[in-house]
Amino acid sequence: TYPPSISGFNPQTVAFGQTFSVTGSGFDGLTFLGLGGVASTFTVINATLLSGIVGQAVPGPYTISVRNDQGGFTFMGYNLTVLSPPVI
Repeated sequence: TYPPSISGFNPQTVAFGQTFSVTGSGFDGLTFLGLGGVASTFTVINATLLSGIVGQAVPGPYTISVRNDQGGFTFMGYNLTVLSPPVI
């Protein structure tokens, strides 16, 4: 097992409750996916792809971080932007 790394994510803009995908490597054994350091629910699809869900978050840009038992990585290339929930 190697420390994980992130090469990208899609989409770049999401709202509360929506999913986003993260590509990279070392996702086997992943123990943490974070938006701005706050844990998010995630599912590892395979060693190079995972799916995350935006939990309750204040609207704005967030870094994406991943961690396994070998170390961690924060993607600094772009931020995931979380939109305000719709007003009903």
